[in-house]
Amino acid sequence: MVDFSGERYRSNLMAHFEIRGGKIWILTDNTEDDLAVQILEIGISKQQIVLAIYSPTIREFGEFAVA
Repeated sequence: MVDFSGERYRSNLMAHFEIRGGKIWILTDNTEDDLAVQILEIGISKQQIVLAIYSPTIREFGEFAVA
């Protein structure tokens, strides 16, 4: 469900990810089980996963791809 509250966009998606440049970009993760962990468990490396739920400056300090 997508909702607009005034000028603000709101989404009730459970999960949203995209494939960009051969990497998995996790844009929304409202699941009980961490999507990144599940993706790692099927054999995808941390260098192939971008946690886009965090800003690029925060991503620099993590173990996953920045972009």
